[in-house]
Amino acid sequence: MTPHVRLALLVVVALSCGTALATAKPPPPTAAGKPPPTAKGPAAGKGCRDKNLIPGKANAKRIRAATICLVNTRRRSHGLPPLKANNDLRRAAQSYSRQMVQHRFFAHIGPDGSTLNSRVERTRYLDRAQSWALGENLAWGEDANASPLVTVRKWMASGYHRSQVLAPHFRDIGVGITRGAPMPIDRPGATYSAVFGGRS
Repeated sequence: MTPHVRLALLVVVALSCGTALATAKPPPPTAAGKPPPTAKGPAAGKGCRDKNLIPGKANAKRIRAATICLVNTRRRSHGLPPLKANNDLRRAAQSYSRQMVQHRFFAHIGPDGSTLNSRVERTRYLDRAQSWALGENLAWGEDANASPLVTVRKWMASGYHRSQVLAPHFRDIGVGITRGAPMPIDRPGATYSAVFGGRS
C-alpha cells in the first residue's frame, strides 16, 4: 500500500455550510531519481520544532505544538494574527480524532450523529458568546505523511482547507492527534482533527 494522506474539511458559521474531501500522495522523484527541491519560506515551517516528527506513543503534545506553529507560520506570511491554542477546542478535537480511529470512520458527522457544533457545545467555548464561527479540518496519514509538516502542507494545497487556515475571523485553535487511522492500514499512522474558532 502506498503511504498517503487523507483530508476532510467542514466550515460552520452557526450552521454547517459544506464538506470537501481530498486525497494527496507524496510528490514523485524527479527524472534523475532525486527527491524534489526542499520547500523554502513558510512551506518549510522554519522555526517550528518537531515539524517532521511522526506521531508516537508519548509525543502528542509536541506534535500538537508543531501543527499549531506551522498553521501560524502560514497565517503570519499572509499578514494574519496567529491563532491561540484553546483547551476547549483541543478537547473537542482530541475526542473526535480518537473516536474516528476507534470506530473506523472519517467524516465530520459522527456515527452517533455528533456535529462540530455539538462537539464544541459540550465544552465551555461558546459560553457567553454572542456571536461565533467554527471550522474543522481533518486529516490522516501513514509514516512520514503523518507528520505535522506534511499535514499542514496538504491543507494549504487544498483551497477549502487553506481557507480555514487563513480565515481572518478565527482567533483560536485546538488540535487533536490520535495514533492510528480511521481504517485498517499496514503502516503506523495518525489521525488529526483541527478545530478553528472565533467568538465575541
